[in-house]
Formats: sequence, C-alpha cells, structure tokens
Amino acid sequence: MTSILQAESIGEQLTQWAVSFGQVLGFGVEETGSYGAGLASHLRRHGHKIVEVNRPDRRVP
Repeated sequence: MTSILQAESIGEQLTQWAVSFGQVLGFGVEETGSYGAGLASHLRRHGHKIVEVNRPDRRVP
C-alpha cells in the first residue's frame, strides 16, 4: 500500500512539474516493477498518454 501511495504522490508532483512547461503530449515510463507500473497507472487515470520505455542493456561487452 505504501508504494502505491508514494507513486500517486510522485505522479501528482511529476504531472504538476511537467505541466509547468506547457502542454504535455505524453510521458515515457520505464516499467521498473511496481513503481513504474504505479506511476503509469496514475498518469493514465489522469488522461495522459503513456509510452513504455525499455531500459538499454548497460552491460559492457
């Protein structure tokens, strides 16, 4: 429950910050487990378009 509430709070802060720059067309969210899923869910519920962003492979060959 705590992580859901935290994601809601952070999602609201992120939305306010992004809107302060002008019209928001959408958000790219890296699906990093429950945090990313909670954030994406919050943004969708508030009518924002979401694009899932895949993390690049950061291993050095």
